[in-house]
Amino acid sequence: MTRRAGPYSRLDLPTFNGRTKEGAFLRGVRAELVNHVGGKPSPTQAALIEAAAQLRLRISMMDRKFGETREQSDHDSRTYLAWVGALGRLMTRLDGLKGAAATRPPTLAELFAAPRASKAAPDPIDDDDDTDAPGDDAGALAGFSEAAE
Repeated sequence: MTRRAGPYSRLDLPTFNGRTKEGAFLRGVRAELVNHVGGKPSPTQAALIEAAAQLRLRISMMDRKFGETREQSDHDSRTYLAWVGALGRLMTRLDGLKGAAATRPPTLAELFAAPRASKAAPDPIDDDDDTDAPGDDAGALAGFSEAAE
């Protein structure tokens, strides 16, 4: 007889190979999150996706346990809240990295293949107008000193 996986079960990847409900759930969550980050996650995103999928599975199993037993111990409650908080933080990090794979730095081959920029750079100092004169800030500072009094 096979033991049923529960929220506190050790989650071995070979156990959840896709033929179980839990394996199918993990595969679905991973696919959703990979799609969310653009289809080709960076290694960092892949690690966060795996951790988030594992947490979602544990939370789902805890929800199932609560529904079946209609009981929730203090330990279960604290654990559930910790997992939900951790999942929220993971998702926030994953959103912060969204598109990070697309904004990777160029490779050397891409740099050498890129057309060279013009050697004549524009002059950063604009000598044509006198808006940078020292006395020009007097009006703005006068209003500031009145507000400070």
